[in-house]
Amino acid sequence: SGSAAPPHLQRLPQPDDAAALAALQRSEADVAVVSVFAARTLLAGGWRTASLAPRPYVIAVRKADQRLLSEINHNINQMEQDGTLERLFSKWVK
Repeated sequence: SGSAAPPHLQRLPQPDDAAALAALQRSEADVAVVSVFAARTLLAGGWRTASLAPRPYVIAVRKADQRLLSEINHNINQMEQDGTLERLFSKWVK
């Protein structure tokens, strides 16, 4: 169906941005995909975010996870260049 996570990743669906960020803060999740508005509170608290610009979403990671953030940004850039990101947004967000 195109929604399966890679084998080394596990999806942890949350009902809303606040729950996703709480799971991240409790270290139950390594990343959270949330709205830009929710992420603004993270930035004030020393968290790191990777933008899915020009989309209104970000991927949030703990400040200590700089390597993970770098890998996420690298993959987002590749997905933007090859059109994958646009196809995903067209299928799941629009």
